[in-house]
Amino acid sequence: MKLEEITNIGAFMQFDRDAREQQGLGLGLAICQRIIKLHEGTLNIESEYGEKTTVTITFKCK
Repeated sequence: MKLEEITNIGAFMQFDRDAREQQGLGLGLAICQRIIKLHEGTLNIESEYGEKTTVTITFKCK
């Protein structure tokens, strides 16, 4: 993922649509982000464009 894609995660955002045939509406990360925030967690995305993307989700233990 490109840095601008990571910072613009939101509803109806699809990445590399021209390069890959994708199904869906582009809501997956936006929905995940909202659920994580509702549970007081964090979502962190690190990416080396064209190589790898690492998504880390962290929740507090109560």
